[in-house]
Amino acid sequence: MSHYSLTLQPAVTAPAAETAPPRGISATLAWTCALIVLASLQGIANESWRAWSGQSAKLLSLNLDIMAQLALYAAVVTLIVVLVRLTRVPVRTYLGFADLRARDVLLGLGCGLASWIIVSVLASTPIINHFSPSSTMNAEQVFLSLSLWILVTVAGPVAEELLFRGFLHHGLRRQLGAIGTLLVTSIMFALIHRGYGYGWDHVIFAFVYGLMLGGLRWYTGGTTASLAAHVMVNGIPVTAGLMLAL
Repeated sequence: MSHYSLTLQPAVTAPAAETAPPRGISATLAWTCALIVLASLQGIANESWRAWSGQSAKLLSLNLDIMAQLALYAAVVTLIVVLVRLTRVPVRTYLGFADLRARDVLLGLGCGLASWIIVSVLASTPIINHFSPSSTMNAEQVFLSLSLWILVTVAGPVAEELLFRGFLHHGLRRQLGAIGTLLVTSIMFALIHRGYGYGWDHVIFAFVYGLMLGGLRWYTGGTTASLAAHVMVNGIPVTAGLMLAL
């Protein structure tokens, strides 16, 4: 990813998120795996239903599926906050939001946009692929589309960034170093998408995106840029498709 500076150097002074004592590596990995399973329960249930019934349909309707996933993300975020508060370290410090800078937001949005365009071109996939534009959307369809937008553009990125670039990153950084932490967080980030029910091709793309998001986490010293990039990557197709559909 290209930055706005010709010299790629991380912050000289370690941010507060890196100096606060983390949980042990074993506890961090164990809780992360548990939270991945929790976030993936809907996908696991769908896959189990398909395997048992031999049908391709999901277990729940799309409306209920979205609501259930939103509830799971809310549970994940709540548990992360509780786990961090038990360390008596400020939540914002532990999760990498101690310093909120506009330049990190802009950097993340720029990297997210650039990476989406590059991956879309390389994969030969359309930019807009989440919605089929319709001129006859009723109120229920509008609600469904907005709910899906909230899930994909807001809830998913927030929960996943708090988990991987926040909680997991902080717990691994001292023991594994920058490269080890980047690889582990990217692998775990990719695997959660398998839990959602995506194919392995999507998992590979998620791993590549995880490397970019983890690189932003390391370079800026916080989670703001990676969250902004994640929102951009997820939000482009959904927002554009929703605008066309409305």
